Amino acid sequence: MTPYQVEMTTELIEETFYYFSPDDFRKCFRGAMSGKYGKIYNRLDGAVIMEWLRAYDIERTEIIVREQMERNKQEAKEIMSTESFNGAMKKLIDELATKTKRKDPESYESKLSPFEKQVIAEYDKLRGMNRFAVYEGKEMDFDTYRMIRYSEEMKNQGEI
Repeated sequence: MTPYQVEMTTELIEETFYYFSPDDFRKCFRGAMSGKYGKIYNRLDGAVIMEWLRAYDIERTEIIVREQMERNKQEAKEIMSTESFNGAMKKLIDELATKTKRKDPESYESKLSPFEKQVIAEYDKLRGMNRFAVYEGKEMDFDTYRMIRYSEEMKNQGEI
């Protein structure tokens, strides 16, 4: 490699692998020397070195992720086994058990007017098993039917 190639490779390594420690470079180059990242074929240039560093980076990242997952798993075990967690879970279970032992809730009384109940029953009868009811030869959803029926009722009572 020429001095210019060395300088360019160094700059590229600094830009790309800025997060590597000196120990990371040492491990990478020892692995490369032992043939871990492929044969050299009497050629050593920036591309070969970058290839080694990329291969080491993948290997390094896998190790870091595996170690982090193991730490998270261990922390979760520790949290689950603590007295405070166990106490909180017992309290929660007791509260849920108490709630389920309560008597049945009071029944809900419909606040619909008798006319509204009548309109609902009429619509259901007109609709049968279909999605829409047919009223005065037109298909309509419940809201449309209810609006028409209210209008008719108001006319019948002389309010319109």
